[in-house]
This record gives sequence, C-alpha cells and structure tokens, in this order.
Amino acid sequence: MQLNNNGIIKQLVIIGAIVVICVVFTIVAAAFLNNKGVFDGYAINIAGRERMLSQKIAKEVFILNSQDRADFSELNLAIEEFQNGLHFLQNGNEHRNYAPTENKQIQRQLDEIAIRWADYKSSLDKFKTSFLSLDNHKRYIDGRNQRMLFLSDAIVKAMVIHKLLPQDIDDSGRQRMLTQRMGYHLNRYNTKWDTLSFEDFYGAYNLYDSTIKRFKKEARFRKYPDLAARIDETYEVWGEYSKHIKAILDEIHNSVDALSEIEIRNKEILREIEAVVLMYQEESIAIREQLLNALLIAAIVLVVVAIYAVTSLMRIKESFDYFTRKTSELLSGQASVVAVEPQYMYSELSKIGENISAYMRGLQSFETSADKLFAHSNEITGEISSLSDLAIKEIASLPIGDEERAKMQEEISRVEDMALQAREEIVSSSKLLAQLRVKLKLLSGAYVSEIAASKRKKAKAV
Repeated sequence: MQLNNNGIIKQLVIIGAIVVICVVFTIVAAAFLNNKGVFDGYAINIAGRERMLSQKIAKEVFILNSQDRADFSELNLAIEEFQNGLHFLQNGNEHRNYAPTENKQIQRQLDEIAIRWADYKSSLDKFKTSFLSLDNHKRYIDGRNQRMLFLSDAIVKAMVIHKLLPQDIDDSGRQRMLTQRMGYHLNRYNTKWDTLSFEDFYGAYNLYDSTIKRFKKEARFRKYPDLAARIDETYEVWGEYSKHIKAILDEIHNSVDALSEIEIRNKEILREIEAVVLMYQEESIAIREQLLNALLIAAIVLVVVAIYAVTSLMRIKESFDYFTRKTSELLSGQASVVAVEPQYMYSELSKIGENISAYMRGLQSFETSADKLFAHSNEITGEISSLSDLAIKEIASLPIGDEERAKMQEEISRVEDMALQAREEIVSSSKLLAQLRVKLKLLSGAYVSEIAASKRKKAKAV
C-alpha cells in the first residue's frame, strides 16, 4: 500500500528545510545587496570624483596660465588624487576591502581611461615645463627692463649734450617707449594669444632692434666715447635681452600647444569617465534587480510553502481525528482492526494502527483464553472436590492406623486448597481484564464525545 506523502515527519522536515533555505537565502541576499550597494556607491562616487578632478586639473592649468605665479601645489594635488582614484578603480583596495570589478566591459573602459590619462598627463607635464621656462625668462626680462630704460635715457642725454640731430635724439627717446611697449604687448599676448597683441609686440621689437643696430653701426656716434660706450652697452644688453624674448615667444607657443592639447584631452577623458560612471550605475541597477527578483521568488516560495504547510497540517489533523475515531471504534469493540483509508494513510499512523490492532487482538485472545481457563478451572475444581470426597471415603475404609489416615486426608485437603487458589487467581485475572476493557471503552467514549462537542461548537460558530 502506498503511503500518503511518505509520512508526517518527512513532510515536516521538507517544509522546514525549504523554509530554512529560503530564510537563509533571503538573509544572505539582503546582506550581499547591502554590501554591494555600499561598494557600488563607493565606486560610483570615486568615478564621479575622477570626472570632477579632471575638470579641476584643466581649471587649475588655465588659472596658472592667466596669473603671474608658478605655484603647482593645487594642480599636483589634483593630479595625485586623480591617479590614486584611477588605481583604486582598476586594482581595488585591500585596506578598505574593495575588490576591483569583474565586469569586463568596465575593465576595458578603465584601461581606455588609463591610456587617455597617460596622454593627458603628458600634456600637463609639457605645460608645466613650458610654464616654468616661460616664468624664468619673464623674470629675467622684468629684471632687465629698468636697465634697458636707464640705458635709453643715458643715450638720449649724451646725444643732447653733444648736440646731435633732433631725429637721432627722437629715435633714441623712442627706444624707451619701445621697451615699455614690448613688455606690455608681450604680457598681453601671453594671456590672450591674440594676433593684434603679437603684431604690436613684433612691430615694437623690430623697430627697437633696427634702431639699436643702426646706432651701433653709425660712425659719427663713435666720435663721442661716452655715447659710443652707452650704445655698446645697450647693444650688448639687448642681445641677451632679445634671446630671452625669443625664448619667451617659443615657450608661449609651446604653452599654447600644451593648453590646446589639455583642452582636447580633458574633453576626451571626461567622455570616457562619463561612460564608466554610466556602466557602474547600470551594473549596480542590474545586480539589484536580479537580487530583488531572487528575493521576490524566495518570498513567493515561502508563501507557497506556508500554504502547503497549512494544508498539510490540516490534513494531518484530519488524519489524526480519523485515526482516533477508528481507534475508539476498535477499543469499544465496534471494529476488530484500525483500517485507515488511503487519503488518511501516513506511515506513522499506519504503524501505530497496526500495533494497536495487534495489541487488541492479543488482548481479545487473552480474554478468550482466560474465559476458557476459567471454565476448565471450574470443571477441574468440581472433579477435584468429587475425587476428594471419594478418596476420603476410601481412606476411611482402609485398614491403616489413625495417624496414617490423618496424614493422607491432610494431603488431599492441601491439593483441594491449591485448586481453589488457582481458580481464585484466574477469577481475579478475568476481573482485571474486564476492568481494563471497561476503562478503554470509557476512554474511547469520552474522546468521541469530546470530538462531537468540538464539532458542535465549530458548527455553532459558523
């Protein structure tokens, strides 16, 4: 016979195991989801900060270019922080228990950012080198401007003293104005990079250069030693001064090239960082959705298991009620065995029913045997009594002494007493069996009455 669901205990174990698995999965999934959310948020924050740092680096570069200072502290700090953030995203951080992403697409995107960053960093180094060189040359020019102005004034004074041509004096005085004009337009070109500033500067530069070279070659100025000495000194200072001016122009061009590269590469790396931030966000959302779906499935499974558990418990209770009713019928004598119908057949109840049936069959067999024994004992007791009377009569007629006759009669009386005692024990056992049967009937009747009362209460409640 096939048992219903293979037994109550197995059903309960299966239900308990499924519930435990679902609960453990829910706890683990919730913990993983929380932990993943923390690290995803941290990675997204770092990637977003990389975007801000890239913009800050470009901003610091253009601020430096517009100001007359070579302080790279903020720029270097932003560069170092950007590099640390990129290393964190690519390689993780053991101290913060953060492992690098296993998403191949994000890894490739981070590698692309690293390549872009190498180019960006190269342009930044080029700018810093050019800016430092430019700053050194500008400081030299600033330091020589007063000397150039002084020498221009000295030449004018010498020409006035020696009463040279007014045109020569005017040309000499113009040199002072050209010196100031070169400095002004050079600084303006350095900040604006406009064609007008460069043309104005270059015009002043060429005019100053051609004038001082003409003064150097004029033989009539050699007649006056003091004037010639001032012209030679000015020419020598101008030679060194013009070298630095040319160097400044070269470094300005280098700076402009570097700034152009920085602007382009900043846009490129920003585009790549935007892409990786989006990838991190999409991965985080996808993982969260998967875990939420898994949790939803676990919740559905728990609901199904709960419904199944309630149904199974109701079926088990119904089976127990049915089993108890059948057992009561067996105890009250209305049935000879506990016959459990297939829909109520559980292995435990079937085993208990078989044991109770075997017990009741044994008890009934014992009662039958006791009744037969009681009847036989009555027959044996009657026969022993008849034999005792007959034996006493025969002993009385025997030719023996009184003492011997008394002993024989005493033995006959002892045998008769033993038979009576055995009969009394059999009677006592029969009474005990009868009492057991009565108590079992009373117990079964009380339980049946209790079940009936419970059903009446339920029906009344409904």
